[in-house]
Parts: sequence; structure tokens; C-alpha cells
Amino acid sequence: MLTMLWSGSAAWIPSFFARTFGWAPAEIGPWFGSAVMVCGTLGLPLGGLLAERLKKRGLSDANVRVGIISGVALLPLGVAAPLMPTPFAALGLYAAFVFFSSLPFGAAAAALQEITPNQMRAQVSALYLFVVNLTGIGLGPTIVASITQYGFGADDALKYALSITAGVAGLLAAVLLALCLPHYRTAVRDAEAWSRN
Repeated sequence: MLTMLWSGSAAWIPSFFARTFGWAPAEIGPWFGSAVMVCGTLGLPLGGLLAERLKKRGLSDANVRVGIISGVALLPLGVAAPLMPTPFAALGLYAAFVFFSSLPFGAAAAALQEITPNQMRAQVSALYLFVVNLTGIGLGPTIVASITQYGFGADDALKYALSITAGVAGLLAAVLLALCLPHYRTAVRDAEAWSRN
């Protein structure tokens, strides 16, 4: 859901600025590219540091909690950004959106490694990447386009499709990750038992 939210939004953000504010690609490229470069680069390692800090506080499910924090933050940012009245207000919210979109992905990879037996890590990582790419990158942009075309039937309604997709995907991501917390804690305990044997 988090990948779907990011990919669905990122694929259509340049078109959103063109359709909503009349910006040409040469205008949005440097602004949004800079936001991705700075905020995305900061979010990834800070997500890992946040997970480590939560783990030091005794939370064995810290890696999953970073994903929940991301989903909760992305929900209002993703809903509000495309509805902003000015391009720079939208850009500011999208910069924060990029930061929180990149926050959980280092922790997600660590979460899988933490609970997977050594002999299965390559297969589990490959399956994870397959699912994330297929559902997130494959479906995210398509969902936004489908809501725009079939839901609203108007190209200038892209902003509403982006907002709806962010609202649904952000909420689902946070709820699904919260539901997996007790199961993840059990998996961590099982992994610790395996490593002792």
C-alpha cells in the first residue's frame, strides 16, 4: 500500500502540476526533482535510525512501526497536497510527502531480514520485491489514472484522484501494518529462538 501510494502519486505529480497550475515539464522538473533528491535521500536513512531508536526502547516491532508512522503521515499529506490552491503550497506538502514515502523502505527490508531464517532470506527478499513492484509500481499509477478517467471522466480531476488514492492507500497501509504488529513480534521471538539453536 505504501509503494502503491508513492508510485501512484509520483507518476502523476508532473501531470498534476501541468493540469492544475499550467506548469510546463521544464518548470516542475527542477522543483519536484530537488524535493525528491533532498527529502527522499533524508527519509531513507532517518527511517532506519528511527527504527533503531524505537528498538532501543524495547519495541521489537520497531521496523513495522516505522511503516505505520509513514502511513499515518502520508494520509493527510497525500490527501491535502493535490488540493492546495497554489503550486508552491502543493510542492511544500509534496516535499514532506516524499520524505515520509521514503521513511519506511529501509526498515521494511530490515524487518524481513530480521524474521527470516538465513536459508530463506534470498527467496523471501525476491518475493517481497516481486509483490512490491507488481502491486505498488504496477497498480499505483493505474489506479490514479482509472479514478481520473472512469470515476470523474475529466483530465482536470486528476487532483481528486490523487487525493482519493492517497486517502485510501495511506489508511489501508497504517491499518494493515498495525494489524500485523502482534504477529511480527511473535516472528521476532521465533527468529531469536532459531538463532540460539
